[in-house]
Amino acid sequence: MKIDRAPLILLASVGGFAVSFIPWPWIPQFTRDAWNYLYVVSVILVILYSLAAVGINLRRRFRRFLILTLAAMIVVVAAPISVIAFLAYRPADRISEISSDGGFYRLYRFKCELLCPTRLELRRELEFMSLVKIVRPIWSGDHEVAELRASRTGEIEVVVGHRLLYRVRD
Repeated sequence: MKIDRAPLILLASVGGFAVSFIPWPWIPQFTRDAWNYLYVVSVILVILYSLAAVGINLRRRFRRFLILTLAAMIVVVAAPISVIAFLAYRPADRISEISSDGGFYRLYRFKCELLCPTRLELRRELEFMSLVKIVRPIWSGDHEVAELRASRTGEIEVVVGHRLLYRVRD
């Protein structure tokens, strides 16, 4: 029994791409931002290759036309979205970090320049071999400065001076 690899590659790539867009409370990311964009581009290319391979192998012209049209739609829609995401990337400065239970609570400051106010975002991050991290955004606010601290009860707090902005029960 011979199994054609093109449909399997197509299924795996579409499935992997879909998993990254499911609104889970945890978001898989690479530790380096450039790798996240490389992932999107490579998945788009694999999907296009798979669609083209399946389309070329089909004997009926209508099905081949549908597959190749879908590939063209991915190029027309997904490629510009990837470029826009790359251009809209907002660099974040890590302000503060507290280690907790094999992971980290990290407070980031995003600078949007003219489009939006400076935002702070608290994330829970788990890192695997300094290559992949699982990120869970917990809190965000429109503040210039803040810091993380651990209370005596083991709670993680986002504070400005003595004013409490947010508390996480660990």
